[in-house]
Formats: sequence, structure tokens, C-alpha cells
Amino acid sequence: MFGCGTKEEIRSYPIPKEVVELPDRMMGAILPTGDQTWYFKVVGPAAAMNKNADKITEFFQSIRVNEGAAKPEWEVPEGWGEQPGSGMRAATLFVPAEGKALDLSVIALPTTGAPGELLSNVNRWRGQLDLPPVDERGLSESTKEMKVGDATMTIVDVRGRFSAGRMTPPFAGGGPFSGPPRQPGNASPGTPAEQSDVPSTVPSAELPPGHPPVGSGVPTDVANAAPLAYKAPESWKEQPATGMRKAAFLVQDGDRSAEVTVIDLARSAPNVADPLRNVNRWRGEIGLEPIEQGQLDGVMQEIEVGGQPSQYVELIPDRANPAESKADKATVAAIVSTGDVVWFFKMKGDRDVVVAQRDNFKTFLESVRFQSADGAGDGN
Repeated sequence: MFGCGTKEEIRSYPIPKEVVELPDRMMGAILPTGDQTWYFKVVGPAAAMNKNADKITEFFQSIRVNEGAAKPEWEVPEGWGEQPGSGMRAATLFVPAEGKALDLSVIALPTTGAPGELLSNVNRWRGQLDLPPVDERGLSESTKEMKVGDATMTIVDVRGRFSAGRMTPPFAGGGPFSGPPRQPGNASPGTPAEQSDVPSTVPSAELPPGHPPVGSGVPTDVANAAPLAYKAPESWKEQPATGMRKAAFLVQDGDRSAEVTVIDLARSAPNVADPLRNVNRWRGEIGLEPIEQGQLDGVMQEIEVGGQPSQYVELIPDRANPAESKADKATVAAIVSTGDVVWFFKMKGDRDVVVAQRDNFKTFLESVRFQSADGAGDGN
């Protein structure tokens, strides 16, 4: 009966909120240095990353940019390993972890200064962990800045569910970067040093404004797929044409080796076609000091590649020169401009192998044919 009897007490019961433990963690650093931006990144199971987070942060703090140097310098923490650059990587560091070492990649790409360049790359990393993109406000809330010498580095630390299928390389631009899926014959991952950065397939998305079309990989021997055809020496072992590479080969002589790569980049990116900057970057990779503009003519010559004038360079350390005698690597390369694209043909590896393969490399260049004047451009 209404109004009568004992009034029931209203009780509330707290319902425990489920805490979802995200299985993976990524720590990265983005460091612009004038005409280049450096990307440092490591991703792995959250438990392993948590144990190494302090050491990874210390590594980021150790990075220094020295004026005129080809790349930043850093201190490798005790117990870590470091592997020289390979393919698109400038270096790979290995962080000890239970079961399998964590792989920390170091990659450099031209800096465009385009609006949203930092935001786009942070959102690319977030996408690899199945996280939604953020806007400029979210960027300031999810990243922090760190001073390394006179430079400012952006630190990214995110947790999510990692998928290698979402991997795309860093890019210099203000919009999403992507391209068509790789051809079935080129779906294999690259060398171990590249597997965490180079996608076997790239999800379809809009290219940055003004970005030339992205081409697919190149078949074995005579490549008939646009935009490039060539004939490689039989002794060269073809490698998967993944990520930024249109072709790649391994050249071996016993325990010594060299790597041949074919990479293209949009000509509109700053300094891409600058011979001096490219030569000094390559010199730095093999331990040689940079040169001045007036010295460039002494190391570079013009040859024809695919009916196009190109700049050919041989960077072979002189064992009779005390300043170069300890450099045991060498590079020969050609820079070719075709329309809106700059192509980089490069052989880098053990000095003796590169010297022995110089003629084969030149013959390879002579065989190159460009199927389209526009080419493709998805990065160097």
C-alpha cells in the first residue's frame, strides 16, 4: 500500500571497471636535422619494452647532431648490439630481451618542412599499433620534446596491438603516404635489418599532394614491369624488391659481400638531387670525411643511364692514404633524373667486392631502360 510500510533502502554497488592490457609498446624519436629527419623506433611486447624503457630513453638522450657530420652520433648502452646500415636503414641496434632481442631501427629521409609532417608520421606509427589518429591538440598531449644538444627531438611512446601488416616507411609530406599492394612475387619481407620497417603490402590510401605514382616491384633478370627494365649479372642474387626498393641484389665473394639497390624519390623533395649532399651522405656511410663543392668534380663523372644523363661516383677508400686506410667499405653509385623522379643506383659493401664488381655495375647501368619518363617516387 502506497505511503505505508518500511521504505526500502536504495543501494549502489560499484562495478569494477575492466582494465584492458594492451600487449605491445612502441618507443620512437623523430629528430629533424636541417635537410634530413632521423627516425629512431623500437616496438615489441609490452613486458620486454617496459624492462628496457629506461635504457631506450637513455639511448635517445645520448643522440647528438654534429655540424657537417653525415649522421647523428649516439652511445650504445652496454649489452646492446649495433649493425651497420642496410637498405633504407642507416643503422640497426639490438636491445637484449628475453626470448628475442628488440630491434631498434634508424632511418633518415629528406625533410620537406610541409605542414603536418610530424603529425603524419606520429599517426603512421599510431596506426601500426591499431590506434586512431590524433589531431594537433592530441599530438601535443601524446608526445614530448627532448633537447639533444642544440637540436629538439620529439619522443613518441604508445601502447596498442602491433601488426606488421600496417607497416609503412616514414615519409616526407603532409598527408597520408601509401601506395598499391606489392605484386605477389615481391611480397616477401626484406633483409632481417629491414623487416620491421618495410611493408610486404601497403594499404591503399591517398598520396600526398603532388606525389608521383608509386610503382610495383621488379621481376628477375629482364624486368618488363613499368617503370624500369634492366639485365643483372648472373652472379648477382636477386633480393625481394620491397618497401622503397625497386630492385635489390646481393653480391658475395666468400664471407665478403656487397649490396646493390635501386631506389627512387620524388624530385620535389628538398635536396634530393643535390650531388654534394648525396655524395657526402654516402661518404659518411663508409667512414670517409665530407668534401667541399670544389672537390665534387674530382669524384663525379657524367655517364648515360637509360638514355638519360647521370652523375656517377666511385667512393673507394685509398689504402695508401692514412686518413682512409682503415675504411674497409666502398660505394659506387649513379644518380639519374627522369622527369619528376630521381633514381639512385648504388652498390655498397666490402671494399674488395665493390672494386671487383665495378665493371659489372657499369654494365648493369648500361642495361637500364626507363619505361616511363615520369617513373615512380616512394622514397630513398
